[in-house]
Amino acid sequence: MKTIKILVLVLAVVFSIILVFGMAIISFKVFQLPILLTPEGFRHFLSSYSVLKELFTIAIGLLTAYFIIFQIENFSLSIKTKTFEQSKFFYIEIQPLIHDIYKLIKPRSEYLLSQTWNYSEFTDQSVNEQNPKWEIEYENMPQEIKDRVIRILNNLEYLSSNVINGSIDQQMAYDLFGRPLVSQLRIFYPFISGYRTREMKTNEYRYNSIVTLFKKWNDKM
Repeated sequence: MKTIKILVLVLAVVFSIILVFGMAIISFKVFQLPILLTPEGFRHFLSSYSVLKELFTIAIGLLTAYFIIFQIENFSLSIKTKTFEQSKFFYIEIQPLIHDIYKLIKPRSEYLLSQTWNYSEFTDQSVNEQNPKWEIEYENMPQEIKDRVIRILNNLEYLSSNVINGSIDQQMAYDLFGRPLVSQLRIFYPFISGYRTREMKTNEYRYNSIVTLFKKWNDKM
């Protein structure tokens, strides 16, 4: 893209210079002649520049192409910058929260950090069918742990939504934090499933972006 951009710019400059010199030469010749102040004389004056019409069109076209390429490059750079920012958010903001919650959950839950789940359905029913003891363990957890998990999931939902809606580069995001994100979502599977309750106003499940991104990236691992 950079090479094409330079080539288009060089051609645009060359054609523009030729156009300017052409207009200067024709103007010099035209203004040496008497100019009739009549419609016919005015048309004759403009027709003197008609030989440059194609050259003018090419120059404008090349400049337009350069502008479009410039805008595409800026957009691509903006997407990459946002992707790096989201990666920093994942590692700097979210990971310390997850590290702390692991330390709180591990002594209390026999299953959460070690059990392998079937991730096809994110529902309470699916979790309870796979592990009937989970609901009891969850009920016995301190409210502080539940609040911290919700805070983490809200952050992960925000991050996931940026990936899903195209605000950042999906492949680049996967390369930067895809594997650790999926691994952590696997651990939080029973929490996500439990919190995916119907919202009365929107009639949508919570954490849709998390589930959508998880299913997409989990298949790649």
